[in-house]
Amino acid sequence: MRNTYHRVHRYKFIQIVLTIIFCWFVQTFNAQGKINPTTYKNFEAGASIIDMGIVPQTENNALKPYGLIAELVNSEIPVNWVIKPNKSFGQNDLSNKLDDYDILISGTLSSNINSQSIVNYPCKTGAFLISKEYIDQAKPILETWINNNPGLTVYWNLNALNNVPVYGVLNSFPNVVVFDNGRHTDVATGFYDRAGITSGYRMGTPQDVTDCDQFYVLSHHTDPDKLPWTIDDTNKLYDFVTNGGNIWMGCHDVSLTENKLRTSSGNNLNFLSQSGLVPYKDISTVQYPWLSQYDALDGNTDNKIKKHNNSFNNNDIYYDSNFASHPIMQFQGNIEPALNGNSERIYIPFSGGWNQETNVPMYDSGPTDNRATGRSAIVAFGPAFGDESNGNILYTGSHISSKNDGTNSQWVGEARLFANFLLLTAIENKPQIEILNLDSTFSGLVQDSTVNIDATVTGVPNNGVLSYSWESEVISGDTVNILFSDANIEDPTIQLPLVTETTTFKIIFTVQFTSNSSCQAPIETKYIGVFQLEPNAFVDIQTNNSECSNMNNGSIDITISTAVDPYFIQWTGPNNYSSNSEDLNNLSAGTYELNIEDNAGNNIYSNNVIEILANDNESPIIVAPNDINLNGCNTGVINNPIYSELISNISEIDFLNLSGGNSSVSDDSGLYSITYSDIQIDSCPITIERTFFVTDNCGNTTSDIQLITIMDSEAPVFDSEAYDLTVQCNSSINTDQLNDW
Repeated sequence: MRNTYHRVHRYKFIQIVLTIIFCWFVQTFNAQGKINPTTYKNFEAGASIIDMGIVPQTENNALKPYGLIAELVNSEIPVNWVIKPNKSFGQNDLSNKLDDYDILISGTLSSNINSQSIVNYPCKTGAFLISKEYIDQAKPILETWINNNPGLTVYWNLNALNNVPVYGVLNSFPNVVVFDNGRHTDVATGFYDRAGITSGYRMGTPQDVTDCDQFYVLSHHTDPDKLPWTIDDTNKLYDFVTNGGNIWMGCHDVSLTENKLRTSSGNNLNFLSQSGLVPYKDISTVQYPWLSQYDALDGNTDNKIKKHNNSFNNNDIYYDSNFASHPIMQFQGNIEPALNGNSERIYIPFSGGWNQETNVPMYDSGPTDNRATGRSAIVAFGPAFGDESNGNILYTGSHISSKNDGTNSQWVGEARLFANFLLLTAIENKPQIEILNLDSTFSGLVQDSTVNIDATVTGVPNNGVLSYSWESEVISGDTVNILFSDANIEDPTIQLPLVTETTTFKIIFTVQFTSNSSCQAPIETKYIGVFQLEPNAFVDIQTNNSECSNMNNGSIDITISTAVDPYFIQWTGPNNYSSNSEDLNNLSAGTYELNIEDNAGNNIYSNNVIEILANDNESPIIVAPNDINLNGCNTGVINNPIYSELISNISEIDFLNLSGGNSSVSDDSGLYSITYSDIQIDSCPITIERTFFVTDNCGNTTSDIQLITIMDSEAPVFDSEAYDLTVQCNSSINTDQLNDW
């Protein structure tokens, strides 16, 4: 955990993680009119959006949504504030404010998916979007507010949205203190009550402000130039602002603060101007000598600064289009009549004008006081003393608790100035959380794994203590939850569970700052993320073996369950076999491996070996007939079958009936052929080696030998009978007669 302990109050990003979010940055104004990155996000179909641009504006359709947002945030449901950069109030008539849209949406009018649809509806003046991941939790809250406040409008079942301009994500509200002079609670009646917000602020003087408070409100007629206000209040208010706290003030409290308040160290509280404002009533330079330089500007050097003409013509009020996209200026239509009628409704700076960093988006273009330098503001805001490390200040010529010359709709718009500044404070004036390793892996988390958290918190004061809390809940799916190695440290290890179905989790990291001195309520910020775990695929496998080892007629039939589409199949097998099909056919015998990945590339079924066997990979069995002896002098005595040195066929029946007997042949897959061939291996007696070959239907072959011996066991037979012969030899010893015999 890397904690950066320094006071920074111009935070420009929010670390809220939503499933399947893609973003980049464009430029829009921040609270000082500087450039602030708006995040462009994609949202899955199924989100809801709170419409803030309905005409006419009412408490129910334009103020109650702020109360609804407060409850959503308190229920740990982040809310996206949608504001399109580079909007315009219209170019032709600066006094007639036109409101550009922030986003076009299509969806339904109620939560029922079959309810009436809306197509390309333009949402204006800063709509609030709840992403699909939180709808199940948000739905009962949204519907309760809709039912209790007719006119409050939410559009449901939105189509998928791309490039949505999100100024910031609301996940907490600031700690607010409202000045209590015992007589007025204007901000309560003017905003909080009308918005339906019953908590989130407390009453107190500046001396009651702690290091954990972020927003201070000077109620109408705080009158900080008189009791019960004291110099200690002035000192504390100065310290509060220079330490980053925001302030709203209206009506004549503005010029009283700018002109009359000075700390015991001599620091004036002219927050937004260079030298103070022309007063709403005469001021004695004897009592406030630092204003003496302006004594003569009214034509008289009489130790008195004359008040300005505190009136304006509604038709002279201009709206600066450069601020059409600023969060504070998200309200519908012209509202100046609601600010016309207070004891001070115009703010006119003395020489030197407004601070360079002060913005005046709404001003009087008519005749002005000749002492003025710069715009005569109806609304002004910016960083105190022009220093962006200080808190932001908002001045409105407002009582906020009454509509003055305006309609109810315009009074609603006036209250939205305050409400928007409150939300801007919620986004910017809080510690920021960044969890890089979780951010980068949220879309790739897999079940039964661990994640080591590495978090960074920035923008916290250096005079207090941080506490941490991790929690998670199952939004839908399986019941088993995430486990933390230690839920109260900054960098725990997260154990993700095994799930049997698609399961959606919400994870919440809460950081609280408590001052070493005192805190009525700690400063709190949260990191909220939603993600899904997909179960490993369950695969039912049916195999059909190949009939023979030399045949490709095996098959694998798989049925995949619990895997979520889209998923990707990869088969590998013998002889470089590869396939992405679910079911395989025409397979040879061998080993096959199946891997299945989900859409994020996570293995949900891997390294699973499946064997395709050959049903018949054994040779047939053959037993040749017993050896036989034949009587004869040559191979011609061999018959059935006859002697053959060539391979010759013989039927199974003939084979089984051969001489010698006891012959047999068998095979599981059936016989294809029986053949034999003869060879003479000896001549006396003649010995024939007869080899029988049997081949089954799978081509398996075996053989056996029968010996056939041919023996000549009979004596020769004379063709004629022998008789006696007497031969008389003559004197010449003639043996012809003997020889003839």
